Amino acid sequence: MSANEDKVRTEEQVEQGKKWVEEKFQDLAQQHNLPVKQLEWGADIDYQLRHSLVISTEAGAETEKFYEQDLADCPADLTVKAKLETKLSVLVEFLARSR
Repeated sequence: MSANEDKVRTEEQVEQGKKWVEEKFQDLAQQHNLPVKQLEWGADIDYQLRHSLVISTEAGAETEKFYEQDLADCPADLTVKAKLETKLSVLVEFLARSR
């Protein structure tokens, strides 16, 4: 596989991971009766290859960062999925209490 094919594959995996994170966050928010106004991924990636997700709720906005490798791996790796689900659960509980 060429370097360009690897890059495209990784970008597709990251996009799939972002979609999974959004869906899981929405599911968890619904379970906690937390209305979500908007989920938006930032255009920037920091020096640690983290992607920013801005979460807007009634209580305001919160930004959470996700490592690119975790996003790329989560669609196929149950361990990474479990780690991200725990992170999202803690975040939803925090936001639900902050209302």
